[in-house]
Amino acid sequence: MKTKYMIPEGVKYVAPVFKFDFEHDGEEDIIKLNGSLKSSEVFDNVYFFQYEFEDNVDSKTRSQFIHALKFNQPILGKDNIDKFVDRALVNLSRAINLATVDVVIYPQSSSLLTKDIVDKLDHFTDASKYTRIEVVKRQINEIDFNWEKFDKYCVNKNIPDNVKAIMQAKMKKMLNGIHKLDYFSIARNIKDQKYKKFLKTIYKFYDDETINLLKTIKEKKILIVDDIYTSGTTIEQILKAYQILNPDDSNIISVFTLVGKKRKC
Repeated sequence: MKTKYMIPEGVKYVAPVFKFDFEHDGEEDIIKLNGSLKSSEVFDNVYFFQYEFEDNVDSKTRSQFIHALKFNQPILGKDNIDKFVDRALVNLSRAINLATVDVVIYPQSSSLLTKDIVDKLDHFTDASKYTRIEVVKRQINEIDFNWEKFDKYCVNKNIPDNVKAIMQAKMKKMLNGIHKLDYFSIARNIKDQKYKKFLKTIYKFYDDETINLLKTIKEKKILIVDDIYTSGTTIEQILKAYQILNPDDSNIISVFTLVGKKRKC
């Protein structure tokens, strides 16, 4: 899982347009695909693969590119988007061999990009040889914090009662805000890392057949697909939902997000 190779995959921003160069990398590129799998420091047997924005790219440019990519805006061009995705999947397959993947898990999304990525996997393998699983979000009013986990955390960290009360108030305010969001805005609006770890899983597997499958698989290759990695909430929540059902560490999990910020996994 340590393979690494540089991929010519340049995207430049020359206001007001993004220019793709699939033959060369340059110093002005805002995005590059380096082809490396990165081990997660949080989840065992989990590896990440994605395009990454360069460190000097401002948030406005990142947001503009991501929005155009997710919603297939003409500013990028459909052919460029297709090639952008295809190149990434070719190199993902070099790293993990997509033909040997057993299960593909992906979130329900307001954009078509995630579904497009999953559909393109059939170019690399026989669709009958792997299982597709779409995870769905819980109803907004079902989302809550794990207060028992929070209480244990406060005890273990010797957090004073007055500080705990302030933290609880902030969490309840955050929860009230979440309950006012629309369905597809939940994950991207849960950004406070301090409290996010206490959040109960916001995703669920929607039928008994899927749940039973995930509970029993061993020594399999699982690929989790999402379009964009920003706060990491979606991926973390899918991993938590899966690992609640199946804590078996014999399964190897790869996470593919098309674009994300450089981060420590």
